[in-house]
This record gives sequence, C-alpha cells and structure tokens, in this order.
Amino acid sequence: MIYVVGIGSAGLKSLTPRSLGVIEKAGLLVGTRRFLQEFEESKAERVLIAGGLEAVADKIESFVRRARSGIKKKNATVAVLATGDPLLFGIADFIINRFGKRSVSILPNLSIVAEAFALIKEDRNNAVVLSGHGRTIEELFGEFPCSKGQKVAIFTDAKNSPQVIAREMVERGMVTYTAYVIEAIGTEAESIGRSRLGALAKRTDFAPLNILILIPKIGSKTGPKVVYKIRPGVKSSDKEEVEVSRTRIGLPDRLFTSTTGMITKAEVRVVSLSKLDLRPSDVVWDVGAGCGSVAVEAARIACYGTVYAFEQKRTRAKDISENRRRFGVKNLKLIEGVAPEVLKRSGLERPTRVFVGGGGTAIESILSIVLKKILPSGVVVINCVTIETASVAFAFLEKKGWSREMVQVGVSRTKPAGILNILSAYNPVFIITGRAERV
Repeated sequence: MIYVVGIGSAGLKSLTPRSLGVIEKAGLLVGTRRFLQEFEESKAERVLIAGGLEAVADKIESFVRRARSGIKKKNATVAVLATGDPLLFGIADFIINRFGKRSVSILPNLSIVAEAFALIKEDRNNAVVLSGHGRTIEELFGEFPCSKGQKVAIFTDAKNSPQVIAREMVERGMVTYTAYVIEAIGTEAESIGRSRLGALAKRTDFAPLNILILIPKIGSKTGPKVVYKIRPGVKSSDKEEVEVSRTRIGLPDRLFTSTTGMITKAEVRVVSLSKLDLRPSDVVWDVGAGCGSVAVEAARIACYGTVYAFEQKRTRAKDISENRRRFGVKNLKLIEGVAPEVLKRSGLERPTRVFVGGGGTAIESILSIVLKKILPSGVVVINCVTIETASVAFAFLEKKGWSREMVQVGVSRTKPAGILNILSAYNPVFIITGRAERV
C-alpha cells in the first residue's frame, strides 16, 4: 500500500497517531529534504523529491517490486510525505493516477490554505483556491472567479509570484481586493503581509514558500445585476427594474434596446455562446454586433477579458452603448466601422474567440481577416440567415483546413390567438462553428 501522508506546518507535532504509525512502519519514505530530515532515525529506504515526479514514481514502483519478489520479502509499505492536504494541489492526485485508487490511501492534514486563513482571521466561506504552479498567467486567470464577492487563495511560485499576479490584476482593473501574502508558514521566518494590489505589484522580495490571499473589499460584492428596460409607450423616466442572475445566459430580448427591432433571439444566443466556449479571460471579437446582445452576454462571461463590438451603423452603435451601460459590462468596447476594413486596425488585441453575426456578401473577406488574426486554438462562430452566406462560410473553413460543424436553429414562440395560443416561427438561423485545428 502507498500512503500519502499530509504534514502540517508544525511538522511532527501535527501528525496523528495513525500517520506516525504508518511512517514508522514504512519500508520506503518519499519526500522533500525537509520532510525526510524529520525522520532521520527511520531505517526505511528513502527517495528524495527533487525533480520530476515520474522519476520518483519509477523508484516507488521499483521498490515495491523488489520488496515483494525477493527471497526474503521486505515491508512493501510506502509513505509519501506531503504538505498539508495532499489532495489540494498536492502530490496525491499524481500518485493516484499513476498507481490507482486501490493501491493508495490518503492521510490528510490541515491544509496550508486553512492555516493561512486562520492567520489572517478570515473565514473561508465561498473561497476559491487556485494554483499558479507550472502554469501561464493566462491559464491562471482563466479560472479566476467572475464574482467579485469571492475570496481567492493562490499557491504561487517563482514565475507566478505575488508581484506578477498583483501586477496582472491591476492591469485588468481587478483592484477591489485587499491582498495578504503569508510566507514561510510554521517556521521562525513566518510573516503576514497586508497591502493594496498596487503596492504589492512593486514588491519583489518574497520567501520561496508563500500563499496569496485576496479578500474583496466591503461593498465590492456583485450579486444579481439590476438592469433597466424602458417599457414601450411610456416616458423614459418610468423604468422597469429586472433582476438578472450573474450566471444567466440567454437574457430576455426585452431587456435590450434595439432601435431597429432586430436582435439575435435569446434561444439562438444561448446556442451561439455555447459553441464559442468562452472562458473568463478571452478576447472576443463580435463582428456585425447589431444592438450588442451577443457582445453583452460574452462580456459577462469573459469578465476578465475584453469584448470588441464592431458595428458600421451609427444607430446600432448607440444601441450597443446603451446596452453596455444597462448591463454594466465595462470590458465591452465599441468600434465603429465597416468590416472587413475595420478589423485591420493596428493596435487591436488578437482574439481568442470570434462571433460573426452574418456578413452577407462580405463573409469570405471577413473570415479571411479573422482567420489570420485569431490566436492558436481559437474558435469562430458564424450566424447566417441566408443559405448562400452559410454555404460560402462553411466552404471557406474547409478550404483553410479548419474543423467545422453547422447546425440550424429554428425558434417558435407562443402568441395569442383569441383565448388560445399558437406558435409563431422566426426565420431559422445557421450556426457554423470553426476551430483552429486541422481536420
């Protein structure tokens, strides 16, 4: 059996009798130099965790095989010494995946996250735990919670240090937090630092072992968003308040202002947003944004990214501005101009996701620019109402070697027919999805 034993910041004193018993009887101890030194009197074989985990796993496997196959069989029990809770961004997941659940037993201890929150005397209710170990800053922020009312704990490393994370947050406008850096927990050098993100972004001297805790400032919580819709036939001062959940997609059409009355219907929007596969930190282009209904919803999902709404008609651009205000999506930027020319502007962020709301006879020219600008592993979703536009777009993706799919969505809604109701159909929409990967 392989035991993964969590050790708290207090070292030996943090271990339960069961954990101590497992370690004392183990034939092989696996751990960092610091943990192995805690058990210098043990006669067990030792494996130092100093490099890649695969090499460590190979040594564990070799030990178990030797212990079981020898003429005089040895104790094949393995104790892997881990920090705190081994299942919280620890080594336990790797050991389980390598050796299987039946061969592994987990003996957890108090997690570093729990100790850190205790030191700053904050509850962990609703807290999100992330790890920056071995990841890009984009991957880390792709998992950052959109709700500004959530507390966040981040395991940092030399690359994604508290300074780097704080600087990125300031650049993204995520400044409604108080930052705590808890360093060297459980040692004589233990320290707790509290600061604003701006100040933390300038600091460079951190202990190798530290954890970053982000506490939202009072009043920064964002629960259900209250938006306003001016009812037809009434004065602009008379408004209807509507509560909208922050996680809802497919917002009711009536909540958007649309001068022309043309809007991507909520049901079509839901399917299109699903095909876009949006992440919190995505950069999104909405080409031919209309009144901005798709752009608004995309901005609510890609809350730490940026959504660019491209629109050529001035009246629709005004609708986008109004809808941006109503829903409070400050990460939605309006760019007026005719596609595809407007897409060639210098200084535009390259997108990870692109939504094209039609395109008509210019669809091939638009897609030609989009496919050159979009970042690797990007996704393009095209909505078409005409057979010709859908045919050209679908064929163009094939010509460029992109994977593709097409679905047709037809929406019918009830309308009164005397004292009864009938279904009234809207024009069907072709939804084409292309991914930047070879077929």
